[in-house]
Amino acid sequence: NIYQIDRGYERLDERLKNWQNCLNMKYRPLPNGVEGAFIFDENSPVDNLKVFVDDDYKNYSEMLRALLLSHELRHVLQFLEFKATGIREDCVRSEVEAFESQFLFVSALHEDERESLAVSAKANLKSEEYRPILELFVIHRVVKNKCGGEIGGSCYKEELDSLLTKMVTNNSYYQKQCSL
Repeated sequence: NIYQIDRGYERLDERLKNWQNCLNMKYRPLPNGVEGAFIFDENSPVDNLKVFVDDDYKNYSEMLRALLLSHELRHVLQFLEFKATGIREDCVRSEVEAFESQFLFVSALHEDERESLAVSAKANLKSEEYRPILELFVIHRVVKNKCGGEIGGSCYKEELDSLLTKMVTNNSYYQKQCSL
């Protein structure tokens, strides 16, 4: 339900408060097909967390940038969790969790905002590399239709995890990144 989403973002906000002055987000040209990047270097200090966003995103809507950042900020949290626990998720699981963050972002939007974001994504993200973001909108509809309108519960979690895992493992970019 929406309360769980709000609590999730509150927890995210609480975790980031300690690190917000250490988070450095910059636009820069990124390699073809890379929209954003958080460099996960096990030896990096936590007082200089760098998130890069491709220059093209300067021209995109704020909502589209927020959608991308929800993915990259999940990777930041994964890094902070690694630094705290020494446990690192495997590559596919890491990407699935990052796409779950994007899914929750999309799910938290009002229907008209979601439609506006979908139109913006379709207009701006035309290359094959952007397919995962566009697939999020399809996955949202599939999961909602199969499991009902409320987020949570085993149906939602299992269906979402299954579809996102399939999306990541079938994507040539993530196959290369995760050595699949």
